[in-house]
Amino acid sequence: MKIIWITALAVIMSACSSMHTSPITGVNDNAKFGVLVLIDEAPTHVHTGTTAFQNFSQSKPTGTNYQRLVSDKVAQLLTTTGHETVALSAPPKLVSKRSDLFTYLSADIAFEDGVAQQLEQLAKENQLDYIITVYPKQSPAFRNSPDYVEGLGVFSYCNFGQCSMDVLTNLDARIYSSVTGMAMDAAAFTPYQRQVLEAVTLPEYPAQLEETVIESAAQQGVGVFIGQLSEMLQSAGMVSSV
Repeated sequence: MKIIWITALAVIMSACSSMHTSPITGVNDNAKFGVLVLIDEAPTHVHTGTTAFQNFSQSKPTGTNYQRLVSDKVAQLLTTTGHETVALSAPPKLVSKRSDLFTYLSADIAFEDGVAQQLEQLAKENQLDYIITVYPKQSPAFRNSPDYVEGLGVFSYCNFGQCSMDVLTNLDARIYSSVTGMAMDAAAFTPYQRQVLEAVTLPEYPAQLEETVIESAAQQGVGVFIGQLSEMLQSAGMVSSV
């Protein structure tokens, strides 16, 4: 009975996703893309301590606008292949829903109806063929970890004096097609890809971590994400392989 239930659930999830997504198809060389970035301007320092009282998640402005930087990097990927890009300002409603963009049981692929309607409006206003939406992705910090993290910056972890720091690069992207009015069945996020900051020592009070360390980690995180996004766009036939 358990096997039957699991199989039925898998079929339902697949159906929910496929009904509201479109398959990856060929793209014209001169398509017009909107780039919509829903991440914060400043990177984040997420810390998990030995006890819950030591945990924190803090925005750490460094002088770099990471929302704009990621938007520019995405546009660069597309224009190199000959596409036209438009940097889109994120509507407040989409920013407020950035953690709830997708329909239930769609494996975080199919956009909620309200989200799809706003993307459709942006596409019409700017005469776009596609919209690439970049958003913070919540997932375990590492395999089997009870700690969930998202965004861009630094994740530090201490357990009875043993500490480590990772580049935090939990971002993902979806492609909205104005032709179908749906998300394309593709994703950029790769879980459990830890990148340890080995040459840096976490201070006694983790919240005092230097701005230069957070800036360096966030820059590395952008590079990791753009690499993942490039692979997704290559698989969708939207950019050429290097």
